[in-house]
Amino acid sequence: MSEFLRDRFYLPLNMNPDCPYSINSGAYAKQFAEMLKGNNPHLDPTFTSLPEMIDHFTIRDIPVKIHLETGSCTFITRVIESKETIEGKKLRLILFSFYGHQTEDGSPWNPLTTHELSSAPLEVLRAFGQELHIHSMMTFSLGNFLLDSLKHVSAHDGEMIPKTLIINRGLASIWKVATQLFSYPVSYLLYQAAYHLGLDAYPGKEILDSFDRMLTQTPKSMEGRNVVVLEATLDHYFSGNGALDPEFRDHLENLGVEAYRGSFLVPLIEEHSHHAVRLDFLINNKDSGTTSTHFLPIKHNESLPSSLVSNLMSEVDESGYHNLFIAGGNKNNLNSTTYLQAAPLMSAFVHQYARPLEETPYETH
Repeated sequence: MSEFLRDRFYLPLNMNPDCPYSINSGAYAKQFAEMLKGNNPHLDPTFTSLPEMIDHFTIRDIPVKIHLETGSCTFITRVIESKETIEGKKLRLILFSFYGHQTEDGSPWNPLTTHELSSAPLEVLRAFGQELHIHSMMTFSLGNFLLDSLKHVSAHDGEMIPKTLIINRGLASIWKVATQLFSYPVSYLLYQAAYHLGLDAYPGKEILDSFDRMLTQTPKSMEGRNVVVLEATLDHYFSGNGALDPEFRDHLENLGVEAYRGSFLVPLIEEHSHHAVRLDFLINNKDSGTTSTHFLPIKHNESLPSSLVSNLMSEVDESGYHNLFIAGGNKNNLNSTTYLQAAPLMSAFVHQYARPLEETPYETH
């Protein structure tokens, strides 16, 4: 039963995709990754700066061996990083997916609970943090499971959590999404099954509880913390009943966190697609239903990646890198995460630093 619920709602790519859309999308995402590596001459025309991106970034997959409660496992991660400094800055993206990993005996990683699902990206983050200073982290969709694992992070270990957290159309709780997708009593019955099978999660609560512990026990670890919540106004999964609590930003600010929250309507794209649409398709246009009053400084019609790069990615390590960890969602492998989340940020970085645009005043709200 746990495997059925997991594969139906949590990790659907564990089932062989049989519809043409899934098959074709997976094939294209793989081709796009080859474009970024310079191995595919047929470039994606929707990224006008793709030639500059290819010249500026390297892309490689790196195995990371992690010791989990269920045993050792090798996770395949993707690292995309600048080849050279531009205006004193370089960008390094570290991508995590829930797919394609192996246990020590060579069998596929087979997590059966949200504890196993959430602890894996947390431990991968910890491993990279031992070698690099991770400045920021973006969790997309069910990648927000990583934040559910904060309940297992002590206040004295809180420094391993990057100072800047970007919640990108992220899961608030299993109960919330159940009530969003299903009417009562189906929502209640499904949630009870998930709860008793160890498939419950409440990332929205765990992040607040974690910060509260740090503020009480290790207040210095709370200095300089930022949380940015990106929402799609008509998100099929995580808007309405499925969204983070309306007071979530206020609760963060009461804990001393600099918090931002914006809800963005994706124009001229069918509503059901808004949850997973490419990051740069979310733009700041108040006339189309976007609400950015409490968001980062962002120009009218500016895309989200541009604002994120401008406002959050200026801090660098001694090598000039801003290091961002990205946890993909339940239908994302490394290739689709590259296309949907990483490439828009790479494009915005190249536009800002390699091909600076003419300065124009910000319309911030």
